[in-house]
Amino acid sequence: MLVRGRVEKQGKKFIIHNPSMPNFDDYISGLAVMFEAYPTEGDQQLHEVRKAMALIDDLAAVADKLPELPREKEAKDDED
Repeated sequence: MLVRGRVEKQGKKFIIHNPSMPNFDDYISGLAVMFEAYPTEGDQQLHEVRKAMALIDDLAAVADKLPELPREKEAKDDED
């Protein structure tokens, strides 16, 4: 699980101040950075990384066109 916020180390413990969950843009940005830094060996790998980057760009463009979704989810009890 990814959590965002200011991280402080106190001894062997890490404290996260103002924690929040990442949003869709954070995940897309993380993917883009991962593929930009991906070490390629040969033309085929470079081609595949460029294809992945193009797909990430397409996904981000489509996501920008989607309506804003409500973030609050109702908790549903599973009663048998």
